[in-house]
Amino acid sequence: MRRRGALLVTAVLGAIALVPRLGRAQTRRMVTGLHVGSGLSMGTGPSGERTNANLTLRRTPIFLEAEARTWVDAAPDPVLGAALRVEVDGRVSVGIVPRAALMRHLGASEVRLFVGVPFFFAPFSLLGAEAGAALAIPLGERFALGTSIRLDVFFWGSDLPSNTAVVDLDLSVGLEVRL
Repeated sequence: MRRRGALLVTAVLGAIALVPRLGRAQTRRMVTGLHVGSGLSMGTGPSGERTNANLTLRRTPIFLEAEARTWVDAAPDPVLGAALRVEVDGRVSVGIVPRAALMRHLGASEVRLFVGVPFFFAPFSLLGAEAGAALAIPLGERFALGTSIRLDVFFWGSDLPSNTAVVDLDLSVGLEVRL
């Protein structure tokens, strides 16, 4: 019994030692932003066959995205965040997009490569994977012009006919605020 207790204490102390701690010189940073965007949507037709006759191409609905992300300045990778995405063109739909990113500075600007999991939940369900790149150009000390390009692949949901997938290529632009 003592041996199990000792192993448990050792495991707990080992796990605590692995948890990163913020030193006095480290600061948690946060950015919020509001973006607007649209792009192109490509998908297969209802039969699911991948031929040119069944490939559809259309403009994606205009969307608004409210985003928040955070990181530690001494070790900025990964940048973690999430966005609330609302499609406002045609039928209105609401979704969330948890994201993780790698961030680098190019002079005063920030470049991020990110991945995410877009999930629309109202009025229909749609789940996919997202990859993209973003650029934030400072407009003073607290504000930045943010722009991004992203590729979303939706492979599951009530809004997809069986045996189909939808690929969206979107551009967005917006204003970001450093908190």
